[in-house]
Amino acid sequence: MAACFGAPYKVPNGCGYDYCHLGKPDKLNVHIVPHTHDDVGWLKTVDQYYYGARNYISNSGVQYILDSVIEALDENPDRRFIYVEIAYFWRWWNQQSDTTRNKVRQLVNDGRLEFISGGWCMNDEGATHYSSIIDQHSLGAEFLRDQFGECARPKIGWQIDTFGHSREVASLFAQQANGSDVNVFYSTPSCYFYALNKADRVWTSKTDDFFPYTRTPHGFHTGYYTSRAALKGFERYTNYILQCARQLNALANLNQRHILFPLNDAMGIVQHHDAITGTEKQEVANDYTQRLSAGIDVTMYLRIEFDDKGNMQKIINKDKQIAISLVSQGLYWYPSYPGNGSGPDSQASGAYIFRPWSQEPSPANDSKTIICTLTETIQSALIIYNDWASFEVSLHPGSLTIDVEWTIGPVAINDNIGKEVIMRYDTDIDSAATFYTDANGREVLQRIRDYRPTWNYTVTEPVSGNYYPVVSRIWIKDSTRQFTVLTDRSEGGSSIKDGSIEIMLHRRILHDDSQGVAESLNETAYGQGLVVRGRHSLILEPPTTSALIHRVTAQRIYMHTLSTYAIPPLSYLNYTNKYRLTWSALSTVMPVNVHLLTFDQLDAKKIVVRVEHFFERNEDAIYSQPVTFDLQSLFNSLGTIKDLLELTLGANFSLNDLHRLVWRTSEGETSNNTSKQSPLTGTMIALNPMQIRTFQVTLQ
Repeated sequence: MAACFGAPYKVPNGCGYDYCHLGKPDKLNVHIVPHTHDDVGWLKTVDQYYYGARNYISNSGVQYILDSVIEALDENPDRRFIYVEIAYFWRWWNQQSDTTRNKVRQLVNDGRLEFISGGWCMNDEGATHYSSIIDQHSLGAEFLRDQFGECARPKIGWQIDTFGHSREVASLFAQQANGSDVNVFYSTPSCYFYALNKADRVWTSKTDDFFPYTRTPHGFHTGYYTSRAALKGFERYTNYILQCARQLNALANLNQRHILFPLNDAMGIVQHHDAITGTEKQEVANDYTQRLSAGIDVTMYLRIEFDDKGNMQKIINKDKQIAISLVSQGLYWYPSYPGNGSGPDSQASGAYIFRPWSQEPSPANDSKTIICTLTETIQSALIIYNDWASFEVSLHPGSLTIDVEWTIGPVAINDNIGKEVIMRYDTDIDSAATFYTDANGREVLQRIRDYRPTWNYTVTEPVSGNYYPVVSRIWIKDSTRQFTVLTDRSEGGSSIKDGSIEIMLHRRILHDDSQGVAESLNETAYGQGLVVRGRHSLILEPPTTSALIHRVTAQRIYMHTLSTYAIPPLSYLNYTNKYRLTWSALSTVMPVNVHLLTFDQLDAKKIVVRVEHFFERNEDAIYSQPVTFDLQSLFNSLGTIKDLLELTLGANFSLNDLHRLVWRTSEGETSNNTSKQSPLTGTMIALNPMQIRTFQVTLQ
């Protein structure tokens, strides 16, 4: 016998746009959009913001905001409110009575409380990887679907506090006073855009992005691309563990998905635009790190030539018969501008803003120590500049990449000058002021130095104004050679001079940039500056074949092999007799251009699978073509697929239930209503370039 307590709520006859105030046709209709912006950590930790602790730092308590909003909505049926940060709402929801929960469900069904975006947080757009963006949105969307159903499905993206907007996030979203002539009413972004759609407005289209972001001539928000490099690297490592744990849970049919929630929660929180960006206070950064930590309990194809000073002189691809000369390469640093007063011209460099005091960087040291190693498995050269800056160049037999592993820190500040440390690769490639960077680790955009494609740009910061987010790769090229650098975390990078690529590795800054943190970016550990280690992978290929190498290698870097160790209780012989030493879940090799993005068990018989075609159109003659493969090959170790349902990208609703508004553009085009897919035939899946498809698989 079960007992239910609480006020009943009516089942909606309709929801979404059905409850929108569309205004009056003979009036100027003013949509008032009440909302709150609740940072999932910034000046205070997540817990402190939620409970309203340490209000001398920031007088805010999210739980009280939600309490008062629900009360105000209940008092006046004309009121509307939108909410974004599901990490907070999930916590608040778990503390409510059945009466309050049913009241909230009624508000959602009536369109008076609307969830916008629907992610665990309002993620950053510059330093985040697309895989983690999808995961954190899916986490929030799943909660909303389970608790509220169809009426809570987010219809609008809401990114009001990020520091620039990427094209890839827009792509992912596409896949999720009162007078006689003025009519003022409470509304939501969904209803506002619905009203515009009904008015048949025409819109201009934009194909580039909104980076780099600035509000003043010297305040480019390009520093956060690299700020807190250790946290950025740890977030990437934690994601490896999360994806491996999901796959093992599904493949072993453990049905222990709930055990992974703390790690999902921590990863969702860290995608916040004041978390992975490194723009939070040090105490809050420590809290993010703690949350992640708690959630975890052959043939030689390349040749490198060095000079006697330790500089790589030349990279030769013997297989493709091409080479580039490296004019110079090494570690440099920009002095951070300290700010010398008030006003835009006195803008200091800080956690958000990169403003070098000099437009020419200084070498980490004038002299270097070189240690070379040659074995059957590796050739390497360790270049040591000083006690806080070094890197090792390694070449493995059969590898198509050159690894550069750098170690920076503790960055010296005994001269009272903040330092922004970069790695620079200077080549003889004639790049004609053009370079290329990725958008959230996926699509690639062309960048032109000192130029913006949609508006006239006046150069005020020659270096920082040309920095862009590098989540996974940056390259330069000419007609016959492409030099690509792959990164292991989000960093800032540019091509300040033709033939050159520079990437910022670490920052230690002694002044605040007056963007709200009120704290300098001076990370320490054990009483001294923080030491950060990372890796670049260098690729030299003809432009026509480079995509195959950098696309596949970038995926391997992002989801590299996870090694774990244990002391077995048995002898080796007894262990090998009792257990298998090798096993593969795949019965056949997946196509080269297909990536298994998500493999997440819902229950004993249901698994969410995301697959993607990770090549762009026209970048490779073979692998940029559509591809078809059998999804059953992923499940042979688990059983036969009984049913296959295609879902939206957030995995919260059937794709057949997705209906988008159709918009007209000034170019005479119309937006697609939905991404139409041909009906599924058995378990064969077709993917077009850059397409992600999501399925709920039911096993027999």
